[in-house]
Amino acid sequence: MNIHHMGFKVDLQEWVFWPEREDLSTEFMRLLAAAREAGSTLAECWTTASRIDFSDDTSWYREWKRVADPNNARGNAALGSGNILTARSNWLRAMNYYQAENRPGSPGRNREHARMRRQVSSARQACR
Repeated sequence: MNIHHMGFKVDLQEWVFWPEREDLSTEFMRLLAAAREAGSTLAECWTTASRIDFSDDTSWYREWKRVADPNNARGNAALGSGNILTARSNWLRAMNYYQAENRPGSPGRNREHARMRRQVSSARQACR
């Protein structure tokens, strides 16, 4: 057996979570990959994904905001208690979830500025 000539085949279609929504599948994979650097948690990602209803155009937006807001609040609370590392960790996750919420094509043009403010605020907090 020669390990230098061994190959493995990857079928990328098997990695697509929602083949009919490649944009959302790609964003979801980005969030899963962010877990490696503590930018998300696998549990939060899978739980959120399980609640998304693709027959509802606002479901993606609503569910990622639903998980981002508590992370942001926990970051603020941790800072208030003097736990800076915990605060940064929560803000980093919030920032990534707000980014997922704010993916291109999200409904509600009027909400776009509020989404961006939440994302930028979390990013600023995490960089303290």
